Amino acid sequence: MPFGGIFGAAFFQILLKILKRKTSIFFISAWMVLSAILMEIKTQETLLIGRFLGGVCVGLYVSIGPIYLREVVGK
Repeated sequence: MPFGGIFGAAFFQILLKILKRKTSIFFISAWMVLSAILMEIKTQETLLIGRFLGGVCVGLYVSIGPIYLREVVGK
């Protein structure tokens, strides 16, 4: 999961260029649900893929979430 977080935090600007902030958060949430489903299958490959994908989602959300929150608050 931490390895995936590095990729998510490194590539969040690319996602923001393609999608806007609110749409990015919805996209990240959908991928997080997919990673949770993959982790429930209980084979070693799907567990590793699910954990990596979950880490990418967390890295993206930690990078995009404060930007969106600042936008919503208006400061």
